[in-house]
Amino acid sequence: MQTYLDTSESECDRFIPMFRHIIRLAESVLKTGPSSNGTSKITFTLESGILPSLFLITLKCRDSGLRRRALSLLGESYCQEGMWEGALLAKFMKEVIDMEEDLSDPHRTGRADGNLKAEGVPEEARFSDVALAGCEDMPGWGRLVAGRYVHSSAEAVLRERVFV
Repeated sequence: MQTYLDTSESECDRFIPMFRHIIRLAESVLKTGPSSNGTSKITFTLESGILPSLFLITLKCRDSGLRRRALSLLGESYCQEGMWEGALLAKFMKEVIDMEEDLSDPHRTGRADGNLKAEGVPEEARFSDVALAGCEDMPGWGRLVAGRYVHSSAEAVLRERVFV
């Protein structure tokens, strides 16, 4: 709700402290989950739990250290929450992260010790919306469609990537 009037993805950078806190909470929740006691059985619930929050962090947080911690938690979560399935989300969001970081100049001053900081990700490399689709002619493959609206030119910019 706090960003619905924002026209820039950079506005989400102000939530980095909140993203950090949510990741710490998710880590503590996952420590008590099925994977922490030696089982790898996937749990299922119709309720939303931590997966939507981790998904949102991997989409909106441009601090690569935090973003990749959230990505790791998605991949480690042995749960399905309604339509949200952790391992599938992790695979999908890794592609989104890689695409945004590929579009960022690797020589920007925002990098510290190989860690891309939010201020190092230019607005034109940030996506506001992402969609996942299957590839009908390639079973097991996915197609990522990522987009952003460029307000100055009133255009939508879309990028696609096919992945396993």
